[in-house]
Amino acid sequence: METMKIVLYGIVVLLLAGCSSSQRLVEKDTATEFTLSRELREVLYYASLAPNGHNTQMWKVGVSGDGKTLNVYLDSSRLLPVVDPEGRESLISAGAFLENLRQALGAYGFTGDIEIPGTIAVQENPLVASVTVTGGSAETADPEILKVMEIRHTDKSKYLDRPLDAGAVERLEASVPGTLRIYTKGTEEFGALRDLTMEANVIQSSSPAARAELAEWLRFSDDEAARTADGLPAEQLGLSGIVKKLYYLTTDREKAASEKFGKTSINTAEKQLYNCAGFFVVTGGHTPRGYVQAGMDMEAVWLRAAAEGISLHPMSQALEETETREKLPTAIPGGEFFQMVMRAGYVKDYGENNRIRRPLREFVFLEP
Repeated sequence: METMKIVLYGIVVLLLAGCSSSQRLVEKDTATEFTLSRELREVLYYASLAPNGHNTQMWKVGVSGDGKTLNVYLDSSRLLPVVDPEGRESLISAGAFLENLRQALGAYGFTGDIEIPGTIAVQENPLVASVTVTGGSAETADPEILKVMEIRHTDKSKYLDRPLDAGAVERLEASVPGTLRIYTKGTEEFGALRDLTMEANVIQSSSPAARAELAEWLRFSDDEAARTADGLPAEQLGLSGIVKKLYYLTTDREKAASEKFGKTSINTAEKQLYNCAGFFVVTGGHTPRGYVQAGMDMEAVWLRAAAEGISLHPMSQALEETETREKLPTAIPGGEFFQMVMRAGYVKDYGENNRIRRPLREFVFLEP
């Protein structure tokens, strides 16, 4: 029996980066514990489809009594202190939430005036932004941007051997002027970033603390994924069908935190880094406000990329590890301003977001 498990584990390793899925495990739930218009509940649901580290969904939203102010906070219980000790990537995730919120408000006929404080306090559940909502809701929501939010997702699967479309690259760079850098496969910058990302992956996957933190957010059955409505089940790792079943059969939290699993992760990362058309890099200033803005820019780019049929997969390990982060400015001019690195390319079927998200009532509350 043990031999069979080892064989099955080997099959999972070989196929880990090669499958994707759009199976829905969690039903949409927009109920709140206080009265809030249907349109604003829909807006907050779409905002929650934003990308975020390990799918911890590290946000809370306080709604004023009149529904005209939405205060977005970081949820301190859902941060990642090992790989993100300064909260930089958590603020980027909050920025992505804000960008979805801004665009979803527009889709429903509202305007959202976003105010990011000059200083984001280092405290429990800090305020990230206040959004003043004006205007009336549209009778019919604009379906285009909402559909893009529904399909946008992290794609860790195997990409096609196809270069990025030059026209798409120009449109994406123009969407956030001066913020997005695209390094296509074969360029010197691409090679340098690939190698530093690989080096950082080895550091993280060799770290018991980093492996344990990741393992806490992995999910090991459909039931667990449905119950928690967060974290990383097989679908979020790009696994489906028989590969997903084998993964659940052979893996648990203890194994996921093991050195063996770490070595598997290194092999998978290497395959992914050599199997892409380029890297998208979002730049920004090194202040809390700069991180939030970088998150908004990242999501604006990601939504446009999804509309263009370009798959993205965040691989920012080189920014998370001090050793590799300090090498970036020498390896690539301007590397000190990198805030998010994403593997980019095309797949046969873009698919959609699995929408593994918590019910609104778990993160939306009425301000006192």
